Amino acid sequence: MIAACPTRGWPHGLHGRRDAFLVVLTVALALPYSAARDLTPAAVVVDTTTDLPMGGDVDEVVTIAGQAVPTAADPRACPACAVVRWLDILGTLDGLGRGSARMDLVAAHAPTTDAPHTHQTRGSRRWRAAATLLPAVDQHGWLDDYRPITARTIRARLARAAARSTHYVAEEMALPKPAGILSTSPDAKPLPTITTPALDQVLAVLDSVSDDADALNARIQALLDGR
Repeated sequence: MIAACPTRGWPHGLHGRRDAFLVVLTVALALPYSAARDLTPAAVVVDTTTDLPMGGDVDEVVTIAGQAVPTAADPRACPACAVVRWLDILGTLDGLGRGSARMDLVAAHAPTTDAPHTHQTRGSRRWRAAATLLPAVDQHGWLDDYRPITARTIRARLARAAARSTHYVAEEMALPKPAGILSTSPDAKPLPTITTPALDQVLAVLDSVSDDADALNARIQALLDGR
């Protein structure tokens, strides 16, 4: 599921990085939704190590809520890389603003199988100043600094990530089909092609509605709080 999440582009790269982080929290670390949405930067511990399974001289081990984030051989599917990618863009979005985050994601390169792993967060670590690790972000990339995403949005995002993963695996495993012999029979009919664009579109709509609802609820609460 992690490998299928977008890591670049705007705003899908932003949502994709948060989706991958969600997968790490709820699947790799098996955290309940309530625990995941309540996480703050204080729950993240970053330790420097020289004992690297992936090779290299210096690396960092990220621990979240007392659990070490696992690694994987493929950088595209590596949970530790996914965490670092999200923390870095969260720090940019929260600390420097939407414009800077957009520039970073537009200029970013998607990871490949032979790309180096990214287990080191940026030196500035602006994400440390964020109020929550899973803030509400609407479909246009606007951040609600102090409101975490809802459990409903988590379910919608994970469903979308699962749907993307299904298409991603199918594309990775697809092999060229051998050319068949054309039938000259007038009764021959082509087999129907089964696709699932409708599911993807429905998930996109649900995701958009959930994000907009989170943003609207946050603005209403801010008005009630007098902010």
